[in-house]
Parts: sequence; C-alpha cells; structure tokens
Amino acid sequence: GTVFERTAEGRRPLGHTRVVYASGSRGYDAYTETDDEGKYAFCRVPSGDARIGAGDCNDAVLFVSSEVKGDTVVDVDLTDFYASCPGAVSR
Repeated sequence: GTVFERTAEGRRPLGHTRVVYASGSRGYDAYTETDDEGKYAFCRVPSGDARIGAGDCNDAVLFVSSEVKGDTVVDVDLTDFYASCPGAVSR
C-alpha cells in the first residue's frame, strides 16, 4: 500500500512514515516504515479482519480496517489525521 496526504497538487506520498499491522484489538503484530515513495508491505500476515495503522500524532496512528485476502493493498490517507493532530508540524 501507500501512505499519503492530499495537497492542492494531488496525492503526496509520505516517506519514512510508521505503519503497523494489527489482527487483534490490542497492540500490533508487525511494524514497518514506508520507503521514499510512501510505499510499504507486510509479508506472511494471516488472512482475515485486520487493521493497518499509519502516521504519528503524539505516538498515535490512524487505523484503517481491512480484510486481508492474499495480496491485499491498503492505501492510507493521513490528511485529516495530521490536520486534527495537536501540535502537528507540516511535513
């Protein structure tokens, strides 16, 4: 998937952004970081209901629900998340 924010020029990928995979309601099961182009991947995660979390707002992430079925792509838009983050610095 890709982590991005919307700008007047279109989607801007967010490189070096935290991304977590969670299959349960507490904590997370896997962690990675986006590359320079905002892309990330998790390998060998179980199929089923999951949550993908991205970003960093005072150690919080924005979670997006997904159903993992084989190769599943989940893009995460952090525009509103960062806009609502107290003390957020424009990236």
